[in-house]
Amino acid sequence: MDSLRYCPKILVVDDDPDQRELICESLRMHYGDGQGRRIVAVGSGRECLEQDLGSFDIVLQDYHLRDMSGLTLIQEILSRVDIPIILVTGENVSSTAAQAIKYGAQDYILKLGDFLFALPVMVEKNISQHRV
Repeated sequence: MDSLRYCPKILVVDDDPDQRELICESLRMHYGDGQGRRIVAVGSGRECLEQDLGSFDIVLQDYHLRDMSGLTLIQEILSRVDIPIILVTGENVSSTAAQAIKYGAQDYILKLGDFLFALPVMVEKNISQHRV
């Protein structure tokens, strides 16, 4: 692992504590954010909206949240700040992905197979594309 690798500031929103921790740990290992200062995790849409959203480079967000729909959260985030959002979901339904993109998500990834290995690539690609 390259110890000089830049770690973007990432907000992970997932109401499943196990999934949330898996995603965060995978990103921390990739970026070397051992102290967890650049990768922040919350368990609800409300907690997400309480964050200083403008301080993040990207949001990784689950589709199913206990306190609000993922689509509503996408709209709420984008009404406050221009930031790339990746929908991270276990729902393998093409209409879900299409809806998320329609509501403003920049991308989506399914929680299937080795998705954790793809997350850093997706993060970097979407941050770069958003800057353009």
